[in-house]
Amino acid sequence: MKIKWKLMLGMISIIAVFLNIIVWFSYFNSKQRIINNAHELMNVTLDKNIENIEGWLNGKQKVIEIVTENTTNLLDAQNISVEFLKSHLLDDDIIDIYTGLSNGELIAGSGWIPPSDYDVRTREWYLKAQELDRFLFTDPYLDADTGEYVVTPCIPLKDKNGNFKGAVAGDILLTTVTDTVNQIDLIDGNGYGFLLDKNGTYIAHPDSELLATNISNNKKMQTYAQELLNNETGSIEYKDNGTSKLIFYKKIPSTGWVLGLALEKTVLLREINALKNIYLSIIFVAIIAGIAFSILFSNVLSNPLSEMASVTNEIAEGNYRVKIKEKYLSKKDEIGVLARSLNKMVSMQSNVISNILIASDQVNELSKQTSSISEQMSHSAEKQFESVEQLTEDMRSTAHSIEEIMSLMEEMNASIITVAENAIKTNEQAENTYEISERGKEKVENAIVEMDHIGEVMNEIKDNVTVLTESSLKVGETIQLINNIAEQTNLLALNAAIEAARAGESGKGFAVVAEEIRKLADQCREATKSIETLIQEEKQISERTIRVTDEGVEEVKKGRILIKETGKLFKEIFLALQETKNAIEKIATHTQEQEKSIASVTDSVVHVNDLTVSVLSKVEDVDRLSGQVSTGSQEVASSSENLFMCAKQLQDLVSVFHIENNTEAHL
Repeated sequence: MKIKWKLMLGMISIIAVFLNIIVWFSYFNSKQRIINNAHELMNVTLDKNIENIEGWLNGKQKVIEIVTENTTNLLDAQNISVEFLKSHLLDDDIIDIYTGLSNGELIAGSGWIPPSDYDVRTREWYLKAQELDRFLFTDPYLDADTGEYVVTPCIPLKDKNGNFKGAVAGDILLTTVTDTVNQIDLIDGNGYGFLLDKNGTYIAHPDSELLATNISNNKKMQTYAQELLNNETGSIEYKDNGTSKLIFYKKIPSTGWVLGLALEKTVLLREINALKNIYLSIIFVAIIAGIAFSILFSNVLSNPLSEMASVTNEIAEGNYRVKIKEKYLSKKDEIGVLARSLNKMVSMQSNVISNILIASDQVNELSKQTSSISEQMSHSAEKQFESVEQLTEDMRSTAHSIEEIMSLMEEMNASIITVAENAIKTNEQAENTYEISERGKEKVENAIVEMDHIGEVMNEIKDNVTVLTESSLKVGETIQLINNIAEQTNLLALNAAIEAARAGESGKGFAVVAEEIRKLADQCREATKSIETLIQEEKQISERTIRVTDEGVEEVKKGRILIKETGKLFKEIFLALQETKNAIEKIATHTQEQEKSIASVTDSVVHVNDLTVSVLSKVEDVDRLSGQVSTGSQEVASSSENLFMCAKQLQDLVSVFHIENNTEAHL
């Protein structure tokens, strides 16, 4: 795989993983906050409507208590009349107010006269008031005349001595309460409210068919009926025709009725799903941007390397005409240094090859001239052949010795040639090894640069996580400020409650408000504690991320150490090259020894020459001319042939290289 693709894949992987961690953490954190806010909204809605219902019921209770107080004053005078009770029927929700006496008599403000067999002491409301000895609301029931739900508030009637004398009660329409419940608007009309009495009978519900029925008989809610009726507050999730629905409920303290809020779960999660789509879009855009950045960054690094790889391939093919582009030579970084060094190497080797070409041409010309001279000398030797022929017999013994000597010289010459060839091969191997080590050195340097870059990236990730941790700490400080404000609000609410208690009856409403403020302050404090917990978790995650990043930096350092050890191996390679050089020197030594052997052979030739002195004296002039011509002709011919072969081999070797015509050459 090319370096370009490795860089791209590495950067894209890091960006994708990092973004997924951040975005999904933010998504689940936001999802939990939205769910918590929804629960809080439902609880606030429940509290608000329960407060309204409680206030309405308290108002009706106040009317009954006032009637009871006034009736107590009339007991001694036996002056309780219909007109007296009727005077209190000023509230449209109150159908009737009546008094049941301990003698069984009933006096109704509406003027209703019970039948003769009617005994108030058998009525449920009368018995409960007598039994419980306190104010109470009876279970709601449907009024036969109006078809509306009615509730009966009742309170014991006592004389000034505290003796039970009967009970005061009334019939109150729950139309206001049911309208309040039916008008509850949840999340733009996507939910509804309902009201149950303490026995589970529906008092209010958008579905009129459920009114006056018990929740235990509702197939969808049978499983959760007891939970709704027994718990003070809570939430339930259930399936309705495959759709998940949520119910939030809370009891009304004064009556034991249960106010519930119902809505589909998808409505609650609608905002969460929208947030999920936004986060997915962010991930997609960020990955696209990361791909574009990685392509740009990898091109910046890989293009110069590709250019120089192309140049080195051309050089390997023998083309020294190639040049590196100026835009890479002008760079100030390591790439620029590498480009300039490579360009300089090409120029220097091109000069060397040019010099070799010039020298080979000159040697070739010289060998041609030598060959011409040897031909002339050979022609002269032929002229002397007739004179030398007379000396053939005398020179046979000499020729035999000379043949042996020449055989020895040929063997020695072959040995020298073999040694020379081995020296050339060894030198070529040394040069190849040197080139390989040079390339290995470049790879090691590139690896060190890459490891440094990875270290910088890991440090940058660590810095970003540190900034995120500092931001979380600042959020924690803000939460602490909110917590302090909640504490102060709680103290103010407590002071307000104390002042309301001092104010007596006129301060009851203010006391209720102060209590609600205190509850809100407590809820705010609890919420800040939850947020502080989340911040601590985020801080722990950030610290773990920093530790992982530090471990990554340590791994990078270990990588650099390994690469340096690799550099040491290349030094050992250079030592091996030195040993190769020593081997070549030994070969040269052996070559010198061969030269000494040739010198010994030359001495033998001199000795043979002494043997032929007597013969040569007869034909001194002819012998001198023939010896000089023959020796000169052989030496020149041999030298000319060797020189021509060397020049030919040199030209063949250099012909594979292609250099510029205007390259300077220095001999």
